[in-house]
This record gives sequence, C-alpha cells and structure tokens, in this order.
Amino acid sequence: MNAAERCAAFLGGRGVRRAFGIPGSEAIELLEAMRRHGVDYVLTHHEAAAGFMAQATAQLTGVPGVAIVTRGPGAMNLYPAAATAQLDRRPFVAISADHPPAEPVGPRETHQRLPLVDMFGAVTKWAGRLSAEALDAQMAESWACALSPRPGPVYWSFPAAEVEREVRGNEPPSPHPPPRGIGDAPRALDRVADRVRAARRPLLTIGVGVQHRPELASQLVALAERLGCPAIVTPQAKGWFPESHPLFAGTFGMYRDEMLHALMEEADLILAVGLDGVDLFKRWRTTTPVVSVAEAGADDPTFRPVVASDGDLAAQIDELIGVARPGDWSTRAARAARDAVAELLVPRGATAPDGDGTRMPPQAAVEELGGRSRATASSPSTSARTRSSSSRAGGPSGRIRSSARTACRRWVPACRSRSPPRWRGRTCRSPACWATAASSCTPASSRRSRACASRSCCS
Repeated sequence: MNAAERCAAFLGGRGVRRAFGIPGSEAIELLEAMRRHGVDYVLTHHEAAAGFMAQATAQLTGVPGVAIVTRGPGAMNLYPAAATAQLDRRPFVAISADHPPAEPVGPRETHQRLPLVDMFGAVTKWAGRLSAEALDAQMAESWACALSPRPGPVYWSFPAAEVEREVRGNEPPSPHPPPRGIGDAPRALDRVADRVRAARRPLLTIGVGVQHRPELASQLVALAERLGCPAIVTPQAKGWFPESHPLFAGTFGMYRDEMLHALMEEADLILAVGLDGVDLFKRWRTTTPVVSVAEAGADDPTFRPVVASDGDLAAQIDELIGVARPGDWSTRAARAARDAVAELLVPRGATAPDGDGTRMPPQAAVEELGGRSRATASSPSTSARTRSSSSRAGGPSGRIRSSARTACRRWVPACRSRSPPRWRGRTCRSPACWATAASSCTPASSRRSRACASRSCCS
C-alpha cells in the first residue's frame, strides 16, 4: 500500500465523504485512491471557496472538512480559509502538494517553492510535511489535534515524492476519540458552583465552544430554567438555545448591544459556557464578574473570568444543574431585552437609529424598493411605457431613467403624510424616490411631475 492509498483509507475510515479543491498533477494519485475508498472530490472555482465549503461540511457533519489543492499559489489561496477556521474554531484539514525538503546544496526545483509548512504554522494547530515512514502517526496526531478543544485547522504538506512511496502495514490506525472528563482541576468547578449557588441574578452567556456538541442544547435549557435566568448567545452559538424560549434574551454581538449590556450590568454574575475571545466583535465592557466553563481555554483574557474551569462541558453543566437554584429574575427581563431588539430592527424612517429626516434606514429602502419592483412588474401599462422609453433612449440607461420616472410618480400619493426631506430648497416628496440613484431621473422629469426626489431631480 502506497502513501496515497493509506491516506485515502485514513480519511474514508473517519467519515470523510467528500473533499474540495482545485488539484494539480501531483494530487492525481491521491484523488484516485480517495475515489476507490468512497471519498468524492468536488471541484471549485477557487481554493479559498474549497476551504469554506469544507468547513461548512464540518459544521453539518461534525467530521473535519478536507480541502486538497496544488502547491505554491494554490496552497496560498487556501490560506484565508485556514485562518478563518482557526478563528471560528472549525475542524479542518488543509492538504496541498509540495516540494520535497531542500537538498543541503540548495533546492533544485524552484518553481512554486514556498515555505508552506512555516506559513501555515502561523494559523493552524498543527502543520507538517507528511512522509511515508511516519505517515500513520502524523495523520493520527494531527486529526486528533483538529478535533481536540478548541477545534481548528491542521495542514498536511504532501510532497509528490512521498505520495507514491510504500507504507509498511496494510491497515490505517484505528481512530481514538479525544478523551473527555471534568479535567485536571475539579476544585475549579467547585468554585464556579459556589459562585453560581450564591448568585441571585446570574446571566447565562453561551459561546462558540458549544457548537460541535449538539447534545448540549437540552442541558443549556435545563440550566437556564433551573436558575430562572435570562440566556444570551453569541452569533456562533445561535441555535443552541431556542429563541422562542421565554428566557432567551438576544444574540450578543449581532446588532447594537445596549439592551444586552444593560442586562449584563443588572446581573450579579455572568455564567459563561463555551465563551471564547473570538466570539466578541467588540471589547468586553461589562464590570459584572464572570465565571467560565469550557472544554479548553476557559480562562480567556478577553473577558477575564474570576474563576475558570476546563473539562467536558456536558459533565460540567450537569454539575451546575445539580447545585443551581432559582434567583430573583423573572421572564420579564428577557422579554424586555427581546422587545428592545425587535424595536431596534423595525425600520421607522426619520426615527430609526440611522435616520435623521434626510436619510432612510437600509431595511426600509429594501422593503420599499422591493414593493416598487413587484408593483411595476404587475402593471402592463407601466411595462409598456418602460419598454417604449427604453427603446427611445437607446438601451439600459434609458430603461433605468424610465423606470425611475415611473417610480417617482407612483410614490407621491403614498408618501404625502411623511416628513419630506429637502434638497437645494425644493421639497422631495418621497423618501423612497429620494433614495433612488442620482443618475436615475432627469431634470425634465422633475419639472413635469415636480415629484421625483432623487438629487438630480431635485436640483
């Protein structure tokens, strides 16, 4: 069995069903071996896209995603995907062709030679050059590294000279799942439990560390219900706590966070479960003390927990459920935060957070332009006028101007009750028209209807 066959058997035996990428001739032997072991190869338009598709597959299946590309620039195109996997805590195996190590007198082949192992080492948990002699140990070690807390990318440099070399033995090593347990510091979990037991207004904060453990979802709900406390999630943890639950308060980091920060300041303890520094888009500002439990990296300097405990999250959450008791919260706190978020997301023209009477929020623009498009498409007379105008105007620009003039006239009756913005002393009657591109209407159109509200129409 050669190294390509052994690698394909290893990947197939661990549940990989497809790999992504743009191969070079150096990878043909490996791709053919993968086909024989039931692993499909999906061609992509770009190596970075291959990496992101592999990571999406990992998210859906729990099996590390695999991307296989050529050496040199092909490998470097995969680099952004590896960096993203590191920051998003996604298990990912990046495989590229490579040159053999340089000879003592210097490299004989210089075409597409880059220090790939060194470069990928900066953004991966493991990076190395595979060799036929150590292939089994290298693959097993790096695979376990990709899956171990915190999950992330590994890089395999697979030189063409090694792909066809024979490997001793006929069977790849059997998989060994990473061990799980409370960890080496059960007393840290005891201190977390003491803090949780003493808190009267704890706030449950759920982070990216739970994303590869779907079985934790029911435990997180049970913990929140036992504490009777609001729960917030980060964007990477969306779905691990049901947003329809009365104790769900919002997603931290997806929109303006004033309402969630107010909830954090009102709490007397933040219980962070799987929270990670990469979860936070902004600086951690709250002064409420934090206790943190995670599979690894609980003592994250980003939010500076007063007590941190590493270990199997399922076991730690079970321990906390056993000591938790209801506090002083009611479901009104979570509902108030949800209502504030909902109010924030409703477009309200001049009263919206980004509206000042002369601009409209993007949500309203999308909604109104979508309605305009549907109405225009359903009007035969409008379509006929548009086609006629575009033919006279000579092409796409004529169609744009005609459509904009029609839209401007159509919007006037619906918008009279709004507070109209002004442009150069002339009242623009419709915020929707005013949002139209400046080149869409002509001054003649404005003089005829006195209703177009784009800047060129109001000039």
